[in-house]
Amino acid sequence: MKRKLLSIPSPLGPDTDFYQFEWTGTDAEETLSIVGGLHGDDFNAIEISSRLIAFLDQIESNPESPYQIREKIQLFPTVNPNAFETGSPVWPSDGLDADMSFPGNDAGEPEERYARAVYEATFHSTYGVLLGSEARHFESHPHLQCMSLRRIEKKMARATSFPLLRKIKTPTSFKARFFHHWTERQTPALIFCGGERGRISTRYCDLAFQALIDLLMALEIVTHSTHASNKRETLIFPKQCETIVSSKQPGLFIPTVQPGARLEKDQVLGNVRHPYTGETLESIVAPGDGLLVSLRKLPLVYEGDKIAVLLSPPKLRFWPFSH
Repeated sequence: MKRKLLSIPSPLGPDTDFYQFEWTGTDAEETLSIVGGLHGDDFNAIEISSRLIAFLDQIESNPESPYQIREKIQLFPTVNPNAFETGSPVWPSDGLDADMSFPGNDAGEPEERYARAVYEATFHSTYGVLLGSEARHFESHPHLQCMSLRRIEKKMARATSFPLLRKIKTPTSFKARFFHHWTERQTPALIFCGGERGRISTRYCDLAFQALIDLLMALEIVTHSTHASNKRETLIFPKQCETIVSSKQPGLFIPTVQPGARLEKDQVLGNVRHPYTGETLESIVAPGDGLLVSLRKLPLVYEGDKIAVLLSPPKLRFWPFSH
């Protein structure tokens, strides 16, 4: 069911409506909240959400479907419809970052009002999923992220088709971000991450959509008449296994590898070149063996800029990944 949460008048055009999609099952004692694009250019989140809406609507409208919705599912495809309509990370009118606006304000700017509506609607969630993409100007190998590595987060991760679970470091601005209120309430939650903002990654969307179905089955929010959920192997990376690779020289970064590559120590990730002469000023190399989970896509770099994130789990004798 599509439900309007807010309608914000526009000075000239039609009102901007903010929607929540909701499906309530036969039991409805637990709630899974799925939150999509926190930024206007999170197109992967919109694509994944649209596939899930079609899937759940089909179950709801077909009494003979082998699937059955048992608990409550609520989905927010985008948290910033104004920015989404412009294709920009933030709405150019005020420049507010929706992911820095939580817990929101009923009497604030549009982004703050959207944030408040999502905050209140998801406050009592039993489980949570945030559909994300990599930070702006970066592309990532599809993986899961979490703030807590409890048994329930591991169970949720192993139910999905994602091969990696990464515990991420808490940013200094975390209290203003959406994921903070789930972490603060100890709500079991995962962040889906992959591709890059401003583009649709079919590979990531395919993986994430299937992962959501797998997760719904594992949590018994959706059941199937004959098929049960399956556990999969998931590599878990504590935050101490993460290495940030930075540039030492300013210039234009030209990568030689792609996210998801298995790297060996001293392998070249790319080169920083002089923008006028093309001279190689620096070769960026892997500080150790590991998996390249995130890589810079913006060519322009300054001294000390982040180039890549490498995951190097201890005591792993082989890598089940291809270049």
